[in-house]
Amino acid sequence: MNILLKVAALIKNKEGQILLIKEKYTEVQGYKWNLVKGTYDISSETLQECVIREIYEEVGLKDINKVTLSWIYHYGKPENPKILFIFDVKYSGNEHVTTQYNKEDENVCEVKWFTQEELQLLKQEDCMAEYVYTSINNSGEDFIVMRRI
Repeated sequence: MNILLKVAALIKNKEGQILLIKEKYTEVQGYKWNLVKGTYDISSETLQECVIREIYEEVGLKDINKVTLSWIYHYGKPENPKILFIFDVKYSGNEHVTTQYNKEDENVCEVKWFTQEELQLLKQEDCMAEYVYTSINNSGEDFIVMRRI
């Protein structure tokens, strides 16, 4: 059995805002908010290097100054398990976030910095998955989700 490794970034700027991307979930359910994320597919990279590369590829941010593993989330069907490493990322730059770096297959339509007040208004159904909602509502807490395959 192959386990797919994924990385995601809970990016926080110096104002305490959190960056989310809005990407296509399904044809029926439309677009939902998600963390910047990607697949660990370059074996010469560390997980931290992978998440930094994904941040640049998806939203164009370079000025990353701290990357800390904070969550490990297991999901997927038994025949297709995935492990997602979620990193707290501190961003100190002033670059404009954009979707222009996205490949056409990414399906990202919007990038937004959310204030803490705006995050509190998001419902779980507004988010791509449980890990998104849980991580933005427990920012700063260490958490490991273990599920039996």
